[in-house]
Formats: sequence, C-alpha cells, structure tokens
Amino acid sequence: MNRTELGVRRYFIEFIGVMAAFIGLFFLRGRVPAGDLKNLLYVASLIPVWLGGWVMVRAYRAVDEYHRQLILKSFTIASGLTALLTLSYMQLQRLGLPAISITWTWPLMGGCWGLCSVFFSWRDYASRYGVAKTLKWTGAMLALVAIPTALYVALAGALGWPHTVRAIILVATAIFLALNGYFIFVKRCAA
Repeated sequence: MNRTELGVRRYFIEFIGVMAAFIGLFFLRGRVPAGDLKNLLYVASLIPVWLGGWVMVRAYRAVDEYHRQLILKSFTIASGLTALLTLSYMQLQRLGLPAISITWTWPLMGGCWGLCSVFFSWRDYASRYGVAKTLKWTGAMLALVAIPTALYVALAGALGWPHTVRAIILVATAIFLALNGYFIFVKRCAA
C-alpha cells in the first residue's frame, strides 16, 4: 500500500469520526431546552469542526505531489465558483429572491470542490484507461449516490424529519459521496 492509499484510508476514518461527533452534537443540541447546557453544546460542536479542518490538512500532507496539485487545483476553482455564485445570488436577492443563510456557503463550496475533484480525476483517469472503463466506474459511483439519496428522501418523509434537518443531512451526504468518489478515482489513478 503506497503513501497516498494510507493517507486516504486514515483520512476517511478520522473524518467520519469527527463528522459523526458533529452530527451527534447537532442532534443532541436540538433535544436540549434553552439554557446553559444548550449553549455549552453549541460551543462543543466547534471542536469537531476544527478537528475536521486538522484532518483535512493531515490528509493533504499524506498524499504525493501529483494528488496535492490535483487537490489544490480543485480547491482553487471551487473557491472561485463559490465566490461567483454567492456574489451573483447576493445581487439577485435585490430582485426579490429570498435571503439564504451564510451557513450554506460551506456546503456550496464543498459541493463545488467535490465536482471539480471528480471532473479532474475523471479526465485523468479517462486519458489513462479509456472512456468506456471510466464511464462504467462513473455509473457505479452515480448508483452509489442515487440509491442512498432515494432511500433518504423516502425515509425522511416517513420519519417526519423537519426540513432543516433533511437539508443538512442531504448536503452532508452529497459532500461525503463527492469526496468518496474523488478518492475512489485517486486510488485507481495511484494504482
């Protein structure tokens, strides 16, 4: 197992752990009445957020130079896309579109980053191994995204989850699956 594969494996274990802690604190916070304990839970939920950033830096340092370049290129374009989209929407709000919370900026950036990463990885993989093989794996990844998303939509309605919780879980799932797809391509490209 090479350095990139070890880094990716460690990243997933650590990142899933900190995100599980964040989601756990998020749901626990919703069940606690207002007061000091709820305020403490709000502050405590910052710990997994900062740990998640630390995990990402460690993952970046664990991969080889080619994958570092791919990550930086994807992140740079995703940052630009996020800036363009948020500034455009800000101007469109003046035409009557509803205001959106700033908390949606990170999911937007994560989604753009995931899409850029998959695009650049897909392009590289297609040039190395052919379009037919790449389309086959892309179809498998899309099924990996579509099936859990459909189950989520069906279960969320049946369980009566509020729309805010549905949106947060759906965005977190989409970001996780985009990153998962990216690292599937990284692993195949590293082989």
